[in-house]
Amino acid sequence: MTARAQARRGAKRKQMPQTETAPLARSFTAPNLLTALRRLGMGGLVAGLAVASISAWPVVRDWASVPMSEIQFSGYSGGEFSGYSDYGASEEELLGLALPLMGESYWELDVEKIKRAVETHPWVREATVSKRWPEKVIVGVDEFMPVARWNDNQLLSMRGHLFAVENIEAFSHLPHFSVPWRAVPSRDTIQLLADRYNDYQRQLAKAGLEITEMNYITPHNVALTVNTGLNLFLGTSDHQQRLQRFVNFVGRLQPGQLQELATVDMRYPDGIAVSSHAARSENVEGYELAGRPLDNADAAVTGDSHG
Repeated sequence: MTARAQARRGAKRKQMPQTETAPLARSFTAPNLLTALRRLGMGGLVAGLAVASISAWPVVRDWASVPMSEIQFSGYSGGEFSGYSDYGASEEELLGLALPLMGESYWELDVEKIKRAVETHPWVREATVSKRWPEKVIVGVDEFMPVARWNDNQLLSMRGHLFAVENIEAFSHLPHFSVPWRAVPSRDTIQLLADRYNDYQRQLAKAGLEITEMNYITPHNVALTVNTGLNLFLGTSDHQQRLQRFVNFVGRLQPGQLQELATVDMRYPDGIAVSSHAARSENVEGYELAGRPLDNADAAVTGDSHG
C-alpha cells in the first residue's frame, strides 16, 4: 500500500459522525468545516510522514554506508591561462593527494583532511572541498598565477604570494626580482617592490622598453636590466626623475644605437655615463658600481658625484 493510500484511509476514520437530531446546516457550519479540514490535513500528513520514513530508512541506511567514489576538480588554474605546460598542478598530481583520503562513507568523510592534502601542492594557493550526496566530492582549486621570479628559487604570484618550485629555470621569461638582502620578505616589502616595479615599467614603456630584472643591490640602491640587455643604474634616490632623464636620452638616439649600449649610469645629478657592448671591458662594470672614470672608448656626460 503506498504512503498516499495509507494517509487517505486514516483520514476517513477521523470524519465526524452524523446524528439524526443534528441538522445538516448546523453540523457543517464554517467553523466546524475548518476544524475538520485541519484535522484531516494534520492526521494525513503525520501518517504519510511516518510511512514514508519507515519505507525510506533501508535506502538511507544503505546509501550511508556507500564509500565516496567520485571526485571532481574545478576552479582557477594558472596553467590553463598561461599557455606554459610548467604552470600549475596537473589533475594526476591532485588526484594523488586526494584519492588516498577517499573511500569513507558520506557521513564519515573528512573534507578538511582532503583540503589540507590538496593545499600541500606548491601551486595550490587555496582549496575548497564539499560533498554531494550520495558519493561525490567536489574540490575547488585556486592556483597561484606567477608574474615574476624572486631571487633564485621562488616565484611571485599575482596576489603577492611567494612560492617555491623545483623547475625555476622554466620561468626565465618572467621578470626577475633580485633581492639578496631579503630572502624571507614581509608582505609589505613585497607590495612595496611590486609597486616600484610597476612605476618603473610605466616610465620605461614610454621608450618601448620592458624590465627583465630589477636588482636591489641594497634596500635603496636599484639597478635595472631591460629587454635590450642594457643595465640601467638608478642609485639610491630620485628614481623617477632619473628614469625620466633616461627616457629623454633614449628619445635622442638614432635607430639601432640603443641596442649597442651595455650600461647607462644615471647616478649623476646633472649627467649620465654610458658604455657600449663593443667598447665594454672588465673595468667598465667596476666603474658603474664604484664610480671609477670611464676610458676614452666610452661615452660620458660629465657629472659631479653619484649615488
